[in-house]
Amino acid sequence: MTTFENRAPPIRRVLGTIALEEAIQLPEFKDKTIQYAYNPSKWEELAEKIVDIHDIRLQKMNECGVEFFLLSWTSHGAQGYSDQREAEKVARRANDYMSEQCKKNPKRFGGFASVSMHDPKQAAQELERAIKELGLYGVILNDFQEAENGTKMLWYDQPEYDVFWAKVQELDGTVHRPCTTNLKCLAIFIRGDLSSKSLTISGRTELPCSQVQHSQ
Repeated sequence: MTTFENRAPPIRRVLGTIALEEAIQLPEFKDKTIQYAYNPSKWEELAEKIVDIHDIRLQKMNECGVEFFLLSWTSHGAQGYSDQREAEKVARRANDYMSEQCKKNPKRFGGFASVSMHDPKQAAQELERAIKELGLYGVILNDFQEAENGTKMLWYDQPEYDVFWAKVQELDGTVHRPCTTNLKCLAIFIRGDLSSKSLTISGRTELPCSQVQHSQ
């Protein structure tokens, strides 16, 4: 008798398959993985898998016929740090760790760099280090950079970011822009329930929370 469990199609094994944006978590942030678990009872299992690179992940790659994983630090990365110094420090740590892990098995793993986007010049310098010195393939940038304790969002289309984009072109680097949702900042738009009375976007536009509440 055919059951639902045994009707699953066979896995296609395609030689040469490259998978992009394969999320990893830094070991020291393993406990933060609970926020990504839709079923909280499964978070420990998820945590083990997302910090793993060379064991479970590689086994699944072989089973599914994936030849190369391009790894990236899971969201929100450095963009989730509103403090500039902390964001720059953790991005550098993430890049060093990414490079270290990829060099253990460069035929199967490569990585995207992470940068803090508080200071475009510093971001450009870290990107250059990540590509030229660490051997990473490009950079992953989440939607916006948190600033001022999460009440300000920095967008990368402002003139001050030209220096960063010029460095990207100079390095012929890849920029990957995943679509992520920062729940804390989204709450400002939907409910306007944070302590600040307005939200500044790129230092250019102020939106009073009372004017951007979600319409029912």
